[in-house]
Amino acid sequence: MDFIADSAWAQGDYRFRVELDDYVVTCEGSLPLDPSCETVSISCEDPRELVFFGEDGCALSPEKQSFAGFWVNSTDISQVAVKVWHAEELLVDVVLAPKFAVERPNGEGCAPACTMASDEIVF
Repeated sequence: MDFIADSAWAQGDYRFRVELDDYVVTCEGSLPLDPSCETVSISCEDPRELVFFGEDGCALSPEKQSFAGFWVNSTDISQVAVKVWHAEELLVDVVLAPKFAVERPNGEGCAPACTMASDEIVF
C-alpha cells in the first residue's frame, strides 16, 4: 500500500493502525527522519511480523521526507483497514479489499512466481 500525499508531510508524531481481517498492527513514527539514515523512525507492535513500513527521504530536507507506505507479508487477507493519525488528528480511515495477482518478473514460465496486491491510500 503506497501513501500518496498532495502536499508535504507535516513534522511530528504519527500513529498507524493496520487491521488485516482480525489481526491488528499498531505503529508509531515521527518526522523528521534520522538524517544519518541509520535509525528507523517507525516501530510496530506486530508479533507475527506481517507489516513493514517504508520511510522516504532521510537524507533530504525535512519537508521532502515521508512514510512511503507499508507492505504485508501475507496473501491470506480479504480486507485491510487503515487509520493514520498525525498528533491526535485522524488523517485516513479507509477499508480496502486486496486483489491478488501472480506476477512473473523473469517472464512466463520462469521462477519466481510472486503473488502480490497493491493499492494507494491518498491523504
